[in-house]
Amino acid sequence: MVNTVGFGDQITKDNSCKPIVGYIVAQFEAYLQEELKIKHSLFNYHDTRIHACLYFITPVGHSLKSLDMVTMKKLDNKVNSILIIAKADSIAKNELHKFKSKIVSELVSSGIQIYQFPTDEETVAEINATMSMHLLFAVVGSTEEVEIGDKTVKARKYPWGMVQVENENHCDFVKLQEMLISVTMENLQEQTHALNYRLYQCCKLEELIASPSVFRRHMKQKGMHSWENCGRKKKR
Repeated sequence: MVNTVGFGDQITKDNSCKPIVGYIVAQFEAYLQEELKIKHSLFNYHDTRIHACLYFITPVGHSLKSLDMVTMKKLDNKVNSILIIAKADSIAKNELHKFKSKIVSELVSSGIQIYQFPTDEETVAEINATMSMHLLFAVVGSTEEVEIGDKTVKARKYPWGMVQVENENHCDFVKLQEMLISVTMENLQEQTHALNYRLYQCCKLEELIASPSVFRRHMKQKGMHSWENCGRKKKR
């Protein structure tokens, strides 16, 4: 779990998302360097790649902020982005539905990809088909525990009533929790490796091959020039 403290505090939008993108790319690079070792051990390697980005947006205004648009575009092919509407209890249900529809429309028109739940596996197809209807999860958070009957639940109290965090009629917290922990955890990891990381790997290797001097220097750093010396000895 990595918390993005200070996100949005910078003056420019690009500078706000730069540390996030930089961290994700750094984990890809660390994994790539391990792969390129002659004697690598990925089985024992501590994989620090980010498999999901929980991107929280506030239900303020009628659309996404320009900062959110820029950041999600930068994250597009680097991480599985899951959009979450925070403080969902601060907006009426009918307004929340309109807000969700507006955001989905903006994402589509801007060509921004967010994580899609897999529906090709029979065991999770039905659940994920239901999850896909959400695309955005509207959640409420609270550390306050309240007694309701014989149960203790996390909830937020208001003069007009109470919002329970784990009540599916009140917010999507349970659905989000189920999706992350029970249903798609393995798929998120697979998507990271097969799509996001492989794209990074391909681009980096193309850069190395396109620049022979850089490629040779890189190989020497890895001790991979030994085969050349071996070949020369055989010719003699």
